[in-house]
Amino acid sequence: MIVQYLGFEALSDSRVYRFRVVDEQRKERLFGLRIPNQAFLDFKLKYQDAPDLCLCKLKSDLEAETAERLLLPEQIVSDAEIQRYVDDHTPSKRKPAQSA
Repeated sequence: MIVQYLGFEALSDSRVYRFRVVDEQRKERLFGLRIPNQAFLDFKLKYQDAPDLCLCKLKSDLEAETAERLLLPEQIVSDAEIQRYVDDHTPSKRKPAQSA
């Protein structure tokens, strides 16, 4: 499967990240993953990390997809998914060394 990032669209209340997916049978599908603007502030999500967050979500959702339950072409990235991504990709702060 090939997943291609096509860019984003800035809307008044969110950003929509667009992807093109081509499967093994050469079928092409387009997906849009929406992140509300407020999430960038609430979760300290960096704008440059948003495409990777959406790509991770899309790949995970595609792996879980079944013939009976196809992935919707337009999706909203949940607060829980954003928080998990930020937690997983933010380096932990090191405690200062104690002096003797």
